[in-house]
Amino acid sequence: MFFFKGLLLSIILRVVLGLIAPKIWTHAEIDNSNAIEYMAVHHPDQPPLPFNKIKSIETIYDARLGVDSQLVQATLKKHGFCLAVSKTAVRRWHSKKQICQVYTHELQSVLQQHLDGISHIVFWHPNMRATTPSLRQRLLRNWIAGPAASVHVDTDYGGHAHNISALTNWIARNAISECPTDEILDALIKGHRFAVVNAWRSIDRHSPIKRAPLAILHNKKWFAFPSMTADECLLFTQFDRQLGQPSELWHCALPDIVEGSRPRRSFELRAFIVFNEKVKFEEDRFLHAPIPLLSRYNSECFCVAQEERKKAAARI
Repeated sequence: MFFFKGLLLSIILRVVLGLIAPKIWTHAEIDNSNAIEYMAVHHPDQPPLPFNKIKSIETIYDARLGVDSQLVQATLKKHGFCLAVSKTAVRRWHSKKQICQVYTHELQSVLQQHLDGISHIVFWHPNMRATTPSLRQRLLRNWIAGPAASVHVDTDYGGHAHNISALTNWIARNAISECPTDEILDALIKGHRFAVVNAWRSIDRHSPIKRAPLAILHNKKWFAFPSMTADECLLFTQFDRQLGQPSELWHCALPDIVEGSRPRRSFELRAFIVFNEKVKFEEDRFLHAPIPLLSRYNSECFCVAQEERKKAAARI
């Protein structure tokens, strides 16, 4: 009798847990080659990545319906990524004036809604992406690239790892918004927490994203927000000084979900965020945890070289 009661309880628990597990959206081929090579070259002593194959078919979960066993919505503070409502007055995304004078202020307000205790926000590295070369040429003269289909992390600040002064000066040189360099340097020297957050959005006001949507790796599961619109923004953490906080989230563009749909047009901007709180010396990821020692130039050259090798191999 006890055996059957236990078996029945086990079955009920499995059914209940299955009902509240993250919901599958689709399956997609994930290209892990850049991530595997990157870690092998720059972090040979690190534990293996959760990517054990060059390419693999992965389950992609619908982050709109929740991201853990309780189906809670992803938050920037807890999970390191979230989908934010972010309506914008920007109409010309190739206009540096509109990005600097309009979008940075809009995005600052959005970030302050999702993170507490912010003292400074500095924006840099604007980038527009489009799925087709002809569209990229038609959209603008600079800030343009194709979707990054291989799994990666954004580490262009890593060339200044463990050097607070160099990091602060580099942010100031590349900033497209106000950057009180002395105040930020003083805060970082005193141990204040900082984070790098990427803000990624569709800029197609006529259609949601169906081609090359962005996916985020969280707890060894891939998540995406289906059919993102131009009134939404995906925020995700690329570095957090506080150990224990989400940091260096792997991400990539997925293959087209709907064949024949409109080409993807997206825009991304990075935010360097300084907080009022301080981190303890032993919990300082910037000082103790290894991060890629690459400048932005070296990081881009590494990725370009990988892509050129792939194209050459495909022609053989």
